[in-house]
Amino acid sequence: MTPKSRWLAYALAGALVLVSVAAVAYAVGVANRSSNVAPAAQSTSIPGNPGVGPGGFGQGGFGQGGFGQGGNRGQVVPAASGTVTAVGSSSVTISQQGGSTRTLTLTGSTTYTMGGATVGQSALVVGARIVARGTVDSSGNFTATAVTIQPSVVSGTVASKTPGAIVVTTAAGKTVTVNVSSSTKYSVRGVSPATLDSVAVGYTVQAEGTLNADGSLTATVVQAAPNVRQRLPGSGGGRGGQPVPTPSASPSGSSI
Repeated sequence: MTPKSRWLAYALAGALVLVSVAAVAYAVGVANRSSNVAPAAQSTSIPGNPGVGPGGFGQGGFGQGGFGQGGNRGQVVPAASGTVTAVGSSSVTISQQGGSTRTLTLTGSTTYTMGGATVGQSALVVGARIVARGTVDSSGNFTATAVTIQPSVVSGTVASKTPGAIVVTTAAGKTVTVNVSSSTKYSVRGVSPATLDSVAVGYTVQAEGTLNADGSLTATVVQAAPNVRQRLPGSGGGRGGQPVPTPSASPSGSSI
């Protein structure tokens, strides 16, 4: 083989090698691109919760329609609150903040609760504070589906006591009868466990419960303590005894 023929053979072999390398590189690149393509997203939902889908609660967090697409949109339930001024068999009138009055319709399916417990319509009495939820028609008439009655509070000084009642004189000088029973719970400063016997005449008292139509209160809870002029038993007299603070007022409900 002449030198020129040898040189041409080498050049042809080199060209074949370059073509082969290029072909292999191209094949590898195609394979890599194929493996990097993510499969199309599938629309899934949790069984029993069709509105809860990918991305937490539906697309984009809470997504469209509340909780995901097709989820429940939050509904605003009409409400009315105030102090009861009149009670009928199928209605209750309340005095709202600002002094306006409103009459709410009651039905046989209206529910009543107080302090988390179910009570009857009889718990609706003049002076009680309530929060009602329900529906409003096109004429603005409010029909209550649920009524929450806030516990009433009586506070003052124990004037007298019987096995079934505590008579309280309020700061305004009004006398209120607080009815108690075996289900009434007691909290008396310095006494444990406390009972009705632990509540003495002259003690400062605060009772919480249901206001009755006659103005009395049926107590669920009674808190009492010696007033600022009395000492705890065994605490000593003179400068050694410390005044006992009165029970704190209830944050909600109506006060008598």
